[in-house]
Amino acid sequence: MKKNLICFSMSAVLLLSGVFMGSQYAAGAPKVKKIVMNKTVLNMKSGESFKLRVKNIKPVNLGKSVKYKSEKKKIATVNAKGVVKAKSIGTTEIIITSKKDKSVKMTVKVKVKRDKNIDNKNFNTTPALENLNSATSAKPTEKPSPAASAKPTETPAPPVHTPDKDDGRVFNNIPEMYADIISEQFKNMIHEKNGDIIALDLKDCASLSDSDRQALMNIVSEKYGRETVIKTREELIEDGKIKDDSMSGSVFVGGVLITIKDNKAETPDFTFDINCFETGLKAIFFSECKAVQKDSGWKYELGKKGLS
Repeated sequence: MKKNLICFSMSAVLLLSGVFMGSQYAAGAPKVKKIVMNKTVLNMKSGESFKLRVKNIKPVNLGKSVKYKSEKKKIATVNAKGVVKAKSIGTTEIIITSKKDKSVKMTVKVKVKRDKNIDNKNFNTTPALENLNSATSAKPTEKPSPAASAKPTETPAPPVHTPDKDDGRVFNNIPEMYADIISEQFKNMIHEKNGDIIALDLKDCASLSDSDRQALMNIVSEKYGRETVIKTREELIEDGKIKDDSMSGSVFVGGVLITIKDNKAETPDFTFDINCFETGLKAIFFSECKAVQKDSGWKYELGKKGLS
């Protein structure tokens, strides 16, 4: 009897100890801390942008408020809203940290590459845009000193570009030609303080190869010193950049949209439409423009002009 009582007491002690240790372990189990983003790796090209979004954070009581930081800003930058912009070739990481708990964080790897078909030497044409008439007009002659000539040389007036006149200018390639139209015809809208983004909608532009599109984007970005992206109107609407407006119908929040459409076929020459849009009440349109291939490059003639 005595032996049975001792065995029962020992069994009770072991059972209670197991219950106590199990509950203590459960109470002390670490909580899962995790941030889930819409991307874990970004493969980008220089000049492109992408918006990171928080899909989930554990524990959920932390909310979705986070901070973003780029390890190498020369390769890619990120703003407070999670928009990553590729700057130069290389690899970096974007660190995302919960604002409520700094121990909850994750990283997104960013790889920035360049299109193999792009030759920067061929498309670095910004100086040419500053003096677009240099190929066909004489450089203004400086007035000589009295010692060199008694009769001063007259300085010729710069040529005036008019939409209905062929002034003879020839451009090395199609990106330069389109960039000239943007520079000459839309410069007032682009120079105004209407945001920091210039978007190029080229989905219906068969005359531009992938490398041409990148070249045009680089020329426009360097010309105006503003973020330039290749995005369709539909993508901008999806991103919330183009919104409905009760007064003007729609508005591009933070920038201007330039759309190019052409009918490029097998023949070298083709026609195209090009327009610049900020709001439904502020846009410039050119339709039925002509692009003509010459031995030394390309020429264009602007078609019908419309304003809104």
